[in-house]
Amino acid sequence: MPRNCCVPLCNANARKDPLIRYYEFPCDAGRRKAWLKNISRQGSKGKGRLWEPSDMSLVCSLHFYGGDYKKSTKLKILLPTAVPIAFRNYPEYMRKENGQTQGRKRRRSTCGSVFGAVEGATANREELEHKRVSELASISSESNDRRELVIEVTAEMHPGNVLLVDKTCETTLNIVNVLNDAKKTEHRLKMKIKLQQYALQKLQEEHDIMRQRIHDYDESKEIQDFVELLKSADE
Repeated sequence: MPRNCCVPLCNANARKDPLIRYYEFPCDAGRRKAWLKNISRQGSKGKGRLWEPSDMSLVCSLHFYGGDYKKSTKLKILLPTAVPIAFRNYPEYMRKENGQTQGRKRRRSTCGSVFGAVEGATANREELEHKRVSELASISSESNDRRELVIEVTAEMHPGNVLLVDKTCETTLNIVNVLNDAKKTEHRLKMKIKLQQYALQKLQEEHDIMRQRIHDYDESKEIQDFVELLKSADE
């Protein structure tokens, strides 16, 4: 069964668009909620009910941008903060729901929080894909013979058509980054404590050895006789 994009009004599928990559929904509850909110797909139980993705639901790379990928790997892997925010086929009112204000640019803080902004849509699909596809990467082998052709996505900035990541997602990602930093600090402190305990143990062993030597010295008859001999010679 060919892969299809679950985003409304997106017709991308693996058979028709072999160069497009597809991503599963994240397991993290905060990121998953942000993905669903931005996609804005209605559920089958009526208006106002969010759609729940299945294990087969995928989002194509047309809804992400170059800055959403890790730069240190050959394979185009999404960053932990990546959220789909490019919906060129959505009507204007849906775009405004996904953003908070117009005219802001995308930026990331040093702690990894997302203030993301996205580039706008072009007039037609062919022109957009021509501008966005900049590099063809290698084929990666995955479990169950899943082979995907990886591409790097870039886009031209349109200042008048910028969408912002939901503030709730931004706050959630901030909390995740703070927790990760705290775990790293805790690990470093534990390692430091172990090293100090090891050094203290070595000092204690050396102290015990010296005490034993002093005790042996005091108890040694030969040494005592030698000391007495030295005293007699001085007299």
